[in-house]
Order: sequence, then C-alpha cells, then structure tokens
Amino acid sequence: MTYESYTDQEMKDISEKMSDIAENFYDLIGEPGVRPWKPELLDKWAASKENENDPSSRCAAQFMLSLWDPNGSWLSGEFDLHEAISVWGPRNISAFAVWVLRPWWPYDEENDLRRTKR
Repeated sequence: MTYESYTDQEMKDISEKMSDIAENFYDLIGEPGVRPWKPELLDKWAASKENENDPSSRCAAQFMLSLWDPNGSWLSGEFDLHEAISVWGPRNISAFAVWVLRPWWPYDEENDLRRTKR
C-alpha cells in the first residue's frame, strides 16, 4: 500500500485517526508504533519475543496493520478474526465492535479501497 498521493496534512490526519483507533484496543495503549502511528514499529513490537505468549496484543496489532495495508507482508503475521475473538477480552472486543459499527479505512478513493467516508 502506498500513500504517495496524500499531502503532508492528509498523512498527519490519517496517522492521527490510526492512532485513535489503535488506542481503543486496551492491549495497544502506550505501545510502540501506536502514537505517533508507525506501522513498522508496531509490527516489530507485535512480532517480538515480548509478545510470543500474548496473542491478544498480537491480534490487536495485526488488526491495525491490516487496516493500514491489508496486502502487507507483516512480521507479526496476518490478522485472523477467529483467533482474535477467541483471545480478546471484553475491552478489545468492544474496540473492534466500535470499528465494525463505523468502519474506516485509510486508503485513497482513487484506488477504490475506501468503503466509507466518515
């Protein structure tokens, strides 16, 4: 996924929105790459030894990375909804439900990937 067509201000706004969504996930509050939004840093953290026994955090990070670039090859792996629902507690499930009820994608409309504009 490339974001070359965006202005600096648009990228700042998109990054802020990504951080806002990520911080709804209890497991991601204060973690590397969340604020400021740095997907490569979040991916590295999610794939680290620190998280090998924490599937809830990994799944939350994978979800955010899949929003950023659904076709990306992330170190932490692909987001699996079934795994996420089985390991997330109520706070993370609530964060996901909020997104499901009002989904948002950071893609360029010209690429025909943004489903809603809210």
